[in-house]
Amino acid sequence: MVTPEGVQSPKMSEWPLFDLATLGGPPAVARWINLVTAHRRAVAPVVNPYRIGLSTAALTLLEVAAAIEYWVRVNRPAKWASTKFADAVAARVGAPFADWVGDPEKWSASFWRTNNLLKHEPDVQPEPELISALARSGRHLLAAALLDRVAGSKAPSKRVFKSHQLNDLGSQLRERFG
Repeated sequence: MVTPEGVQSPKMSEWPLFDLATLGGPPAVARWINLVTAHRRAVAPVVNPYRIGLSTAALTLLEVAAAIEYWVRVNRPAKWASTKFADAVAARVGAPFADWVGDPEKWSASFWRTNNLLKHEPDVQPEPELISALARSGRHLLAAALLDRVAGSKAPSKRVFKSHQLNDLGSQLRERFG
């Protein structure tokens, strides 16, 4: 395989946030392919940084928010998908995300408010650090929710949000939203 131009090559010393066993073994590959085929709009913001490289934080936040909205809407009328978009996904992932982010309702309110500011208020510029933290955390939340679906369990989200690689971001979020 060749790393596409603009995409950061993986470091051999990095541990993945999850492994195939966390997803349920080899049958999970077929479930992932089915998910990607059926719901590319939900999956794209999670995989595109690895396929084509990183976008700006603002664009990432907008893409992730649109994907979260899509994911919740296609899962209605499921009971978990009956609340506001980011709230619904955060509640679906549950304790692993809540423990990592602090107060998921505060996080969700800030995530959606910042998304709306970026879309509808071009003269208002939220602080760049907030945009970055919300974009990255939203992408991890969406990834965890999708991986939980593939696994049929909460094992992926537990593993993702306990990863030492996300400790710094989690600390920043808990300081802000805890």
